[in-house]
Amino acid sequence: MRGEALVATGWSLEVRDVPVKYSSGEYLVKPLGVHLCGFDNAIAYGYLPVIKPTIVGSTGVARVIEAGYNTREELSGRIVLVSPIAGDKIIGYTRDGLLAKYSSIPDEAIACSLNRFETYHVAWFHLALAQAVNELVTGKPLLIVGGGLASLALALLANNSSPNIAILTYSRRSAKLFKDLGLEVINDVVNAKCCFEAVFYNTLSLNIARALSKVLTQRSLIYLNPLINSMKLRTLSEVTLVKVNPGEKHLGQIYGVWSKLNRYIKVIKVEDVKSTLGLLPVNGGGAIVLF
Repeated sequence: MRGEALVATGWSLEVRDVPVKYSSGEYLVKPLGVHLCGFDNAIAYGYLPVIKPTIVGSTGVARVIEAGYNTREELSGRIVLVSPIAGDKIIGYTRDGLLAKYSSIPDEAIACSLNRFETYHVAWFHLALAQAVNELVTGKPLLIVGGGLASLALALLANNSSPNIAILTYSRRSAKLFKDLGLEVINDVVNAKCCFEAVFYNTLSLNIARALSKVLTQRSLIYLNPLINSMKLRTLSEVTLVKVNPGEKHLGQIYGVWSKLNRYIKVIKVEDVKSTLGLLPVNGGGAIVLF
């Protein structure tokens, strides 16, 4: 089977006609919706260089066409949430992602199956990540670093449970979104000298990590977006990689977050993969692409 795919080469984005194969432990899927974010920007334009040409699109929703050997046969024909984390691989970075007519997804990246497909499912990973971090930082003064969807959702959730919240972002678009929510935005780590007990690091910039390491206290608890390579953040001393494995029961809670954020996120219907070529880079909360 072959199909068009949006491929990052390390220095550019290209639409290619690629063969699609799936092996033991994998599913052949047809993507229904993909969430584009700053992580995809970084891969598409070489900030996170790929080892070989890779299909981008790290998180979303897909329909299982066929289940390979040693997978769950009952998922054939079902709609599933795709998590970007698959063991030591990241979908759309160290293995092919979802911005394609067809893709292959390992069983360990299937978060759960759905009875129906709704737009907010596409942003599930980032909203679930925010929910998981919020449970860890409740009651602590919080610094959120980075302006993506997970940061936006966490700021909304923590606004009711943390005594002090600040967001560090250099994106004007993201800063405006946070200010619309009535939150404090800073654009210089020197201004981060408040005694934050918890930091959610949701950006890809090593320079920011190094600057933060000079102003944060040793007792600061740092929680890391699992899409970010933790080896880059040794300058921040000890960090906790946040695990995001919610079951079906969490989807209602996640929908509550989405209902307050959906006006900040572009939802774009496209006819084919080629139509997605001009959508990157995205800004702020990113964009949801529906096929």
